Amino acid sequence: MITYFETEKDQEMFKKALMYNLYLTVGTKHPFEIEQLYQKIASKLIRVQTQSDITSTQLGKCIDLASGNQSLILKSEKDVPSFQRNTIQMAYLREISHAISNILATTTQRNGCLKEHHGCYVKVLAPNSGELKENYGTALNFMMHPIYAAVSAYFFERDLLNIHLSLEDILYHSEKLFDSHKEGYRLLATMTSLLIASFDNDTTIDYHMVVQNGDSPLQVQKKCANGKKLYKNDLLVHGRMNHDELERHFDEMCGQPGSYRHMCRIMDQIASDVMYYQFSYQKNASQIVEFMQMALRFFQSKLSIYLNEGYFTLQQRNQLCSHFNRIYSALEDKIAPYTSVYESSTSEISGKQYQKIASSKKY
Repeated sequence: MITYFETEKDQEMFKKALMYNLYLTVGTKHPFEIEQLYQKIASKLIRVQTQSDITSTQLGKCIDLASGNQSLILKSEKDVPSFQRNTIQMAYLREISHAISNILATTTQRNGCLKEHHGCYVKVLAPNSGELKENYGTALNFMMHPIYAAVSAYFFERDLLNIHLSLEDILYHSEKLFDSHKEGYRLLATMTSLLIASFDNDTTIDYHMVVQNGDSPLQVQKKCANGKKLYKNDLLVHGRMNHDELERHFDEMCGQPGSYRHMCRIMDQIASDVMYYQFSYQKNASQIVEFMQMALRFFQSKLSIYLNEGYFTLQQRNQLCSHFNRIYSALEDKIAPYTSVYESSTSEISGKQYQKIASSKKY
């Protein structure tokens, strides 16, 4: 790893952000796993540089190079007012999170295509030439890393969060991580939180106790009623550790190959409109509705299958429903005024009807 830091403080901030990401990924009480992951990162993160002249609002960039190698360009704290240093430290946390997900990328080959899974982002390559054929999941991947960064800060140095945020806020109301004037990004954050809720498998595990015990909040598992184990949240763990499983699981529960790809493409298109100042609720309403329907379809199917297979009790299922419904209904209320298409396209699975299903349906 070649490093160039403009100040000693930059180096200190980088080391801190790296360590917090290691703790988030494998826990604090597992020195062997920490060292293993560190060595893997050190072998692939070939260059880290801080610059005082970065003007981008992102305050840093992770560059995915050939052969899985990574490079980080980060904003230096030099000449930055002290009250803004927490913001820079959060950018270090976010970009290192991005690099780790790339370093832990998994590769699969299916149906004549080679897939590289980088976090929630997927590259589809020609198996012989390695030529990029398509990609998807850019927006979801982009939205997950500020969440990982905020969770790291929440558990290991909470003062880095410039506003008071609960863990519930970070995971399930992640729009609070974005400035109020960035409405398009706040919408994408809410959509991401809806997905996090849809991938939840437990509402009772106390993340604070998990971290206090030295374990990773991402890798925590619950013992199910049938004696088997599930991760507390599949999106949080597989978005960092085993990316192929994320797509496979979503497609399997939706009952249709390509469901994850299509869902990601919806988010990618909305994100593109936001980036080029073409986003509006009225223009993008049908895409938002379709995304909500896909998240709901995945969630309903997962609950039904897991209940029938003994992973959940009826009480646990209803707790998960209640949690999901709150986010779904908030997004439903936000989009409802903008188009009549919404009223017709969601009439069969509206939030209110789903709440009724969730509270009354028996298996």
